[in-house]
Amino acid sequence: MVRRTVSSPGGVIKRRANISAERRAVSPTSGAGSRSSRAMRISHRNARGNSGKSSSKYSPARRFASPPPRSWSSDASTSMYRSSRPRNRSSATTRASSQSSTRSAAPGRYASASARSRRPMACTRASRSAVDATAIGRTPLVFGRPGHVEAISRTAFARDAGILRVSPMPATGPSLSIERVTTDAWITLAVTVGTVALLVSDRLPPSAAMFGAVVVLLTIGVIDSEQALAGFSNPAPFTVAALYLVARAAERTGALAPAIGSMLGTGSNYRRAAARLLAPTAVSSAVLNNTPIVAMLAPTVSNWADRNGLPPSRFLMPLSFAAIAGGTATVIGTSTNIVVSGQLEASGFDAIGMFEIGMVGAPVAVLGVLLLIFLSPVLLPDRRSARREFREDSRSFVVDMVVEPGGPLDGAAVEAGGLRHLQDVFLVQIDRGDDQIFPVTPTTPLRGDDVLRFVGRAERVLDLRSMRGLASTHEEHIVDFERERGAFFEAVLGVTSPLIGRTLREAEFRSRYQAAVVAIHRSGQRINAKLGEVRLRVGDTLLLLADPGFRARWYDSREFLLISRLDQVEPRRLGKSVIVVSTIAAIVVASAVGLVSILVASLVGAVVLVASGVLTPNEARTSVDLDVIVTIASAFGLAAAMESSGLAAQVATGLVDAFSGLGDRGVLLGIVLTTIVVTEMITNNAAAVLILPIALSTASVAGLDPRGVAISVAISASASFLTPVGYQTNTMVYGPGGYRFTDYMRLGFPLTILVVVIVVMLVPIIWPVD
Repeated sequence: MVRRTVSSPGGVIKRRANISAERRAVSPTSGAGSRSSRAMRISHRNARGNSGKSSSKYSPARRFASPPPRSWSSDASTSMYRSSRPRNRSSATTRASSQSSTRSAAPGRYASASARSRRPMACTRASRSAVDATAIGRTPLVFGRPGHVEAISRTAFARDAGILRVSPMPATGPSLSIERVTTDAWITLAVTVGTVALLVSDRLPPSAAMFGAVVVLLTIGVIDSEQALAGFSNPAPFTVAALYLVARAAERTGALAPAIGSMLGTGSNYRRAAARLLAPTAVSSAVLNNTPIVAMLAPTVSNWADRNGLPPSRFLMPLSFAAIAGGTATVIGTSTNIVVSGQLEASGFDAIGMFEIGMVGAPVAVLGVLLLIFLSPVLLPDRRSARREFREDSRSFVVDMVVEPGGPLDGAAVEAGGLRHLQDVFLVQIDRGDDQIFPVTPTTPLRGDDVLRFVGRAERVLDLRSMRGLASTHEEHIVDFERERGAFFEAVLGVTSPLIGRTLREAEFRSRYQAAVVAIHRSGQRINAKLGEVRLRVGDTLLLLADPGFRARWYDSREFLLISRLDQVEPRRLGKSVIVVSTIAAIVVASAVGLVSILVASLVGAVVLVASGVLTPNEARTSVDLDVIVTIASAFGLAAAMESSGLAAQVATGLVDAFSGLGDRGVLLGIVLTTIVVTEMITNNAAAVLILPIALSTASVAGLDPRGVAISVAISASASFLTPVGYQTNTMVYGPGGYRFTDYMRLGFPLTILVVVIVVMLVPIIWPVD
């Protein structure tokens, strides 16, 4: 066994080759062998001659920058491309030696196609481009650059790798086929399928599922510790974390709400109002995270629609969709873009520029907003929103009753006295002298002369007068509970809420959250069953009666996706809005002109917002969604396993075989459709990191530009328009808009088709096929 070294634009490429196997494969009697060697020398000269060429940074013609050193391995059990950092030296050495002996014993299996067939492969200068485009492509099969491939003969590499072979040249050109699937690839496939199953079932948080998958792959030895932890040193998670702070500052100060609210104006013309709402929403979403924008605007839009006699159901879903579409216009518009850019940079390419993705994303945003303006009044129903019904519920009667001293309720607990599970009536507070007991638990003891405060519908509240042991107050009256003690809140349950699948009784809601659930709204309808026995689902909207500090306590928690106070605008720090707007503008300009990287600009902006007092240190800490950050960082380890095991190459070849009959755009269509399907089942970030290695491998096999393919994955992963759980902003407006599941399909399907058409048509033009 010897090591051969050749030069390439990206550094030194090392490959091991078994001399005996190579001599058998390249024999003097085989014309293919000499032609392969000559093609390799020609490729070396071409690579050296072209190494000094460069072009504009974001020009579509420039697809590759100078790559860092990488190594190619010809071991049959490894993938075609591997990071230059060794995965496991001892195991790799053992496999290499065992495969060397195996090849010596069975030369026919590992010899080139020409050695097994009298029909030679066409590897001359004239036909080398055809072999390159079909066998290996312009880039490595996984996460590499074209300079690496051009440094050695594609055919010699495919022969030595042991997992690929180039068939003898038929009339239509060579074809790529899979020689065998490695054990590591099977393991990675099993772990990936298990991870996706956990993400779809919501049995574990995405961060736990992704990190657990990386730990399993590390333990088995598919990846090493450096690959497993690569995501925690990548700029992407830290950039996302910093931008969370910026978005939270914009939400807390209400920097955008007054401007957009004033644009809505008055009147009942839907399309005119929709244009004034959706256009600035899409523009704002291009520089801020989508979630806080929708959280900030949804209550404002609902109140405005009710005041003007318009159905909120025709505004809230378009609001979410416009925010999603606008996020594709810049690289910081959504965390998915940042994740794809980070993985692309880790693969040896340049990071995606600030407005580079906008060459495709901007048409998606503009045409998407126009589509929403014209189709929303036709496709969306006119339904009563949960907020409107909750306002009626919040105006329900509240009455005080007194516990009769010595009566049947004196000394009894609340539940034992029959006051816990009343129909549409809730005991929310007990006044005992100067003390107030709020909220009331099932075990709270009752005493004579206690004043019990009930809330519920009028006919049910007034029926309390007939209960034994209770008497009306000396001056029977209906009181305004909200004015005296508490407030009504609207809360939406998200995917990560621990309340999902549990009843209010099982969750001990009153004692844990210090609030009483007065009503539950689901799929456009109010639930009339016993609230304590209703199992909560994703998207359920709760009407809560709590103290005024409820929102401040639970706003940044996993329990509730959206919390808004009814009939009252949340306090804003408008004096700080100028600082927020200036910081956002500085981040965009500094990173766009290349003054600093997006990571540095985002971190500096976050520090400025905390130092200037826009956010307190505690608010800064709670504004970062650690579940998303860990998911992003862990995904890099899973992606490394997919590429190093050869799984990405295997799946890519199958994808090319399935769509190659439709041409280059057909292969790109397969990537886009696969990404859209996956992103509707799991989170956008997880979908992007799972599909990207396969997409880059597919680009290599099919001869597509990997940069354009990566941007296609980023935009497709954000196209979550078909379900209320595909993206968290869709879930936010699910209950408040009174929507049903099919409403998302009705409006989301044409928008999804629009995204697919734009991506498939524009990407090959902007990043042309070689």
